[in-house]
Formats: sequence, C-alpha cells, structure tokens
Amino acid sequence: MTPIVWANILLAVVFVAAFAGVPLWMTLRRPDRSADHTAAHAYLAHKSARNAALAAAPAAPSAPAAPAGLRPVVGGTVAQPAGQGRHPASRSAGRTAGPAVPVHS
Repeated sequence: MTPIVWANILLAVVFVAAFAGVPLWMTLRRPDRSADHTAAHAYLAHKSARNAALAAAPAAPSAPAAPAGLRPVVGGTVAQPAGQGRHPASRSAGRTAGPAVPVHS
C-alpha cells in the first residue's frame, strides 16, 4: 500500500477515536450524582390540587335533549325531522337495491 493509504487509515482511526472519545470523556467528566425530580414533584402537586378543585366544583349543566323525532344540531345546521336528510336517497329508508341516484341513459 502506498503512504497515502496509510495516512488515510491513520487519520480515520484518529477521527473515529475522537468521535467516540469526546462524548465519553464529557460524560465521565461530569457524571450525574442523582436525578433531579423537582419539576416532577411540582407537576404532580399542581395536578392533584387541580383535580381536587375540579371535584369540589359543581358540574356544568348538560345540554337539553332534542325533542322526539328530531335529530340534534350538528355542525351549525338546523335540526330536521328524522329520515329527511339532504340527499333524496336518504329519505327512502325501505330501499334495498338499486342506485342511490337516478341513472339517465
């Protein structure tokens, strides 16, 4: 092998050692002595206080039920009598076969 190939191998070994060694050295230089759980304790204390406040508060009134025979309002549309949708095929609940839209030849 030529000297250029040996120089390339030598430089590759140096760069791989630095690529693995620098992060390892940084980790070993300043190891974590113990885990810091202060943020977790503060979160859990806030969560339990909020849950206790929500449990003590009265429940919000529920929405009134739709009258019999009407569908509830969905997406800002006005309630329609049951069985009367926007599409003509939806009005015929007894249809069992055939196209939903009239076929013109």
